[in-house]
Amino acid sequence: MIEDGHDLVGLGRDVREARRRKPGVEWILADMSRLLAAADWGPLLAGVEAVVNASGALQDGPRDHLDAIHWLSVAALVTACEQAGARRLVQIPAIGADLDSDNAFFRTKAEGDRAVASSSLEWTILRPGLVIAPAAYGGTALLRALAAFPSFIPAVLADRPIQTVSVMDVAEAVSRAVGGSLARGQIIDLVEERARPLGAVLLEFRAWLGLPKAPVVAVPAIVGRLAGTAADGLGLLGWRSPLRSAALAALEKGALPATRNPGPKSLIAHRNLWKQRWRLCRRRFRSGGSRAFGC
Repeated sequence: MIEDGHDLVGLGRDVREARRRKPGVEWILADMSRLLAAADWGPLLAGVEAVVNASGALQDGPRDHLDAIHWLSVAALVTACEQAGARRLVQIPAIGADLDSDNAFFRTKAEGDRAVASSSLEWTILRPGLVIAPAAYGGTALLRALAAFPSFIPAVLADRPIQTVSVMDVAEAVSRAVGGSLARGQIIDLVEERARPLGAVLLEFRAWLGLPKAPVVAVPAIVGRLAGTAADGLGLLGWRSPLRSAALAALEKGALPATRNPGPKSLIAHRNLWKQRWRLCRRRFRSGGSRAFGC
């Protein structure tokens, strides 16, 4: 978006590293879980024409409150955008978001999407599959940890279908949505062309990490659930392990689109997963150079 010519304002609850990496961006230190009224957002949206919301948390914990982060703060942001005249909103939730889900992560994500879709804004909702990026969080962090296991790769639910997407493709989709080349009022799944078994994705991860070949060994689901429960307990003490029950639930569900409304072919990450996605590609698109806000 910087290359597109936008003036960017970024918001996060820890912006120290972001300031070092992108000093040309105006960074605001704030916790979205505390911005629960339109009045809280109002001063932050002065002069803003477009908002990109990529906030999220894996599950409830000492610092994370899913209802607040995924739903209540998003609803307040939508109202504030309508009041402030920030007409364009790009929402980036997660694939599999479902109002009827018994998993708090997917349910609250869907609640946030509903607040966006019911607004008067020019909105686009982008639902990426399992995002492949240099940094790793949530389900991606879990897979990377499993792929790096010594001697063999322990895999719970090794046959579950997974569809991944490069973070570069997500960035391109956001660029197009903000720039106006994606139609408004759409929910778009950002995924690779074909699903692959989780075990195959783990082998790809291991190869990318440069580790020796190792077999995938199926682990009973009960073992994963017990490990996830233990990690949840440690999470209450402040350790945010990748091996938590929400990450395992996401894998059990399978990272597949529910809407079956894939993005335009140029946005679908059907390139070779490891040989091409990790190249440093720089893409440019035309835009009007508006002031954009990201959280």
